Amino acid sequence: MRVSRFTALLLIAFCASLPAIAQEAHASAPSDLSYDQRQQAKEMATRYFRLQVSVHELDGTRVINHRDYSVIAAAEAEARPVSIRSGDRIPTTLTTKGAADTEYLDLGVDVDVQNIEMHGDRLALRIDGHLNSLADPSNTNSTSPVIRRNSWGSRVLIPIGKPEIIFSSDDPSTTHRFQVEITAVEIN
Repeated sequence: MRVSRFTALLLIAFCASLPAIAQEAHASAPSDLSYDQRQQAKEMATRYFRLQVSVHELDGTRVINHRDYSVIAAAEAEARPVSIRSGDRIPTTLTTKGAADTEYLDLGVDVDVQNIEMHGDRLALRIDGHLNSLADPSNTNSTSPVIRRNSWGSRVLIPIGKPEIIFSSDDPSTTHRFQVEITAVEIN
């Protein structure tokens, strides 16, 4: 009798716990969601930012040239890299052994941003950039065009909503300085 009473109590306890086990299994089964529902949930968790990149050319403390560029990017591990391309292709004539040939110089700004992730109240990202421009001919002894080139690349941690200078460089042929500033503004 003791064995059957013990067995009956065990059976009652097991049956009473079945709804709780089923609820737990159902709550932890993400495969019950359709692909579209999973994508929508993922998109709702993704935060988007307008990345504003400003390039300043300064002479001392006076800004003599300023250019702004912006792009919208997602802060998630699987997001694609974003790029900014802005510039001109300038034709130049080269004479080699009496033959003239036209070659094009790419001048402008290229910015690539990738690996954008949230780190608390800051945004971590990898940024690479190139700035190519014609040097002032009065500062060179060459009859051919002289290209001024600045390149930078780094993983940076920037505050959200506040401008941050991420690159600064002197122009070797003048007293000018180049600065690159980035601001991440969250968009909803």
